[in-house]
Formats: sequence, C-alpha cells, structure tokens
Amino acid sequence: RDLPRSGYNNDFAPHNAIQDDSNEKQQERGEGEDGEHIKLWFPVFQSLSRAISHKNLQVRTSAVKHLFALLKAHGHSFSQNFWKMTFRGVLLPIFDNVQYLEDQPSKEVSQWLTTTCQSTLNQVIGLFLVFFESVSHLLYDCLTLLVRCILQNNEKLAAMGVSCLFSLVSSNIPKWKVDMWFQIYTSIGFILVKSVSDTSDGLWQGR
Repeated sequence: RDLPRSGYNNDFAPHNAIQDDSNEKQQERGEGEDGEHIKLWFPVFQSLSRAISHKNLQVRTSAVKHLFALLKAHGHSFSQNFWKMTFRGVLLPIFDNVQYLEDQPSKEVSQWLTTTCQSTLNQVIGLFLVFFESVSHLLYDCLTLLVRCILQNNEKLAAMGVSCLFSLVSSNIPKWKVDMWFQIYTSIGFILVKSVSDTSDGLWQGR
C-alpha cells in the first residue's frame, strides 16, 4: 500500500503536464538545457549509484563519498527536471533492496544496512538543505522512501527512517510551504494509522 499522494491545484496541472512531457522528450533526444548534463553526468551518477550496493565496504563507502561530492559541487547548475531524473534514476534506486525487506534479510543486505544505509540516507536528506529550491518539488518522493523504511519490520531500518524524517523536517522548517506541510502531515498520519493497524492485527492474531 503506497502513501497517498497529496492533492495539487488543478489549475496548474495541464500546464505542468505539458511542460514536463516536452522536457522529457527533449531529454530523451539529448536536447534542451539538460542535454549536456545527461550526457556528461548521468552515466557517472548511475555507475556510482550501482557501486553503493557493491559487496565490498570500501567500494561502497567511496561511491557514497564521490557521488554526493559531485552532486554538491555541481548541483547548483542542475534544473529541477534534471534533479528529478537524478532522484528517480540514481538516488532512490539505491534503496530498492531495503524498501521491501524480508523478515530475515540476507547477510549482504544486513551488512549494507549496518554499514551504508544510514550515511546514504543522511546524504539524500542533506540535499534538501543545500538545494532546497531545486529539489523541494521532490518532497513526495523522499517522504515515500522514508515512510517505506519506517514501516518495515526491521527495527534498525525503521529507526533510520524516523531519524531522517525528523532531520528532513526540522532542518528546513523556515522553508516549508503550506502544501509541503500538508504532505509531511499526511505522511506522518499514514505512518501512525498503519502502525496502529498493524499492532491491532498482531494483537488479534495473538489471541
């Protein structure tokens, strides 16, 4: 069950949809303002993203360091559309192996959680502090990731999600707009409702 998406002003939806579609088609052809970024940076970012899941800890640590160093060094020149591509094609896939954990995760996944997950989540959250105006439109994507982490049965991952959610919200309090606060409240409410529901189910099953 996915986090319910917050509503947006319908007056702007057609314009945004047309504009996004046009930009995405330009990006597919390597045209538009993001064309050079896509050709130059996207393959590098994706390679580093995959390396963050490498079985060797030193490789993972180095990949995290260099990926986010590059993003922070050059992110000021990225458009909102390129940031969206980077979040959805580079950053969020890093956590694919932990968003739907089994009750007994493999040894490799457990090690990744212990050594790499927290630092990588912290870096993703940190992008909102550094590039708020450019990435705040991706709040829903980030909240969805954190909510899925929090609602896992794995206590370690859930604790990481709670910590990062608190950091994300508290570090940007002066910057959140009304619609963003609504997304945050909706996310927290979803967590509470789902947690209570799961607890109730467990109590009934235990009788």
